Amino acid sequence: MTSRPNPTREILHFIAGLETGGAEMALYRLVKSGPLAVFRHRIISLSTEGDVGPLITRTGARVETLGMPRSGPPPLKSFMRVLAAARRPETAIIQGWMYHGNLAATLAWVGAARRLPLVWNIRHSIYDLGWEKPRTARIVRSSALLSRLPQAIIYNSVVSAEQHERLGYVHWRRHVVPNGFDLSLFRPDPAARSRLLASLALPEDALLIGLIARYHPHKDHDCFLDAAAQVAMRMPQARFVMAGAGVDRENGHLASRVAALGLDQRVVMLGQRSDVPALLAGLDIVCLSSRSEGFPNVIGEAMACGVPCVVTDVGDAGWLVGDTGFVVPPMDAGALAQGIMRLAGLSPVERAAWGARARERIKENFSLDAVAQHFRCLYDKLLTDRVQTAA
Repeated sequence: MTSRPNPTREILHFIAGLETGGAEMALYRLVKSGPLAVFRHRIISLSTEGDVGPLITRTGARVETLGMPRSGPPPLKSFMRVLAAARRPETAIIQGWMYHGNLAATLAWVGAARRLPLVWNIRHSIYDLGWEKPRTARIVRSSALLSRLPQAIIYNSVVSAEQHERLGYVHWRRHVVPNGFDLSLFRPDPAARSRLLASLALPEDALLIGLIARYHPHKDHDCFLDAAAQVAMRMPQARFVMAGAGVDRENGHLASRVAALGLDQRVVMLGQRSDVPALLAGLDIVCLSSRSEGFPNVIGEAMACGVPCVVTDVGDAGWLVGDTGFVVPPMDAGALAQGIMRLAGLSPVERAAWGARARERIKENFSLDAVAQHFRCLYDKLLTDRVQTAA
């Protein structure tokens, strides 16, 4: 039986925004998990509630928004609200999510009337600071100087932890907690493929190869399209399904790349989708073409749906997939195409067997409750240490 939330033990979370994304969905899954039901959760979005805010609210957690602009200095009123956010007596732990959220959490920690455990949560890999926006790069560097302040820095991948520590983040605060996946939401669905084929007006013998990722340079959609062009020449039945924010025909760059590669009749771009579990379960193969990742949620979700994956060797993608799929070098369209064709060359029964092993790997190592229990143990230890220090 799940414990009741204790109103005297509140975790105060700060995050830049609540649009659909990996960190935002990880926060949502965490606050609704059974192991963390002993805490009350209050989430402060520095911008808006986005698409994920209402989902979090339905779990019983409280969501507040500050409406800060994405660029330029924050209004003084918002700045003062951050300073005052942790002064409620029930606040027990302050946690930031990603760089902007971590800075806001640190500011709230400074403004608290008492010393509370401060936790940073970093869910991003940095292969080259030159790939980041200049403002983000400045925050990453300045945060290295502040990294002695939190009592714990949570990373969702070993690679991310090592990269940040090379940039000056202290190593003795490191805690690596992988993402967790809801096996009741992401699960095999034998009828999903036929439904997806019908919705796309594709024949039953089409081979559906998917890339589910928002449009961002780190996701390297160009590499996927170059690989798709190579696969298309060898496999007439292959169709390429792309989805994610900014991934639609209105994206001029993607539309021109598809046309230039002669893939107009082979590529479907669906944009942002609210039915990702059903979409993943309907695919035959899922790809990750990223040149930079931490711990790619979508690959774990696809594996939980029983779909084998081909991923680039970035972040902890290779560790996540293990021997249930193929891992190829990043920014190498030829290698990505070869990985896709190795899975595409299997019979449907053989691919299903690979997919079943993928789901079993997620079940054994990355279930939502197991990951939430890691957070629970860390929070309990931080609170125990605080009591012992005060004594």
